[in-house]
Amino acid sequence: MSSISPACVHTNLLKRTISDPNIEKEISKMIGLEAEDIANSAVYVLSTPPRVQVTELTIKALGSLQ
Repeated sequence: MSSISPACVHTNLLKRTISDPNIEKEISKMIGLEAEDIANSAVYVLSTPPRVQVTELTIKALGSLQ
């Protein structure tokens, strides 16, 4: 079993759940990952040989404070 734990990911879902323009502006300034980054990490985990188990993968953007 593998666990992929991303930090802040910029997605449309996040944008749709925020109704305050000030908060949306602040979130857009945050350094974050793109959905493609998480998809690539899933491909990596699934492409390892059967003898390899990636138990946990923590992903954060370069320069982020998280």
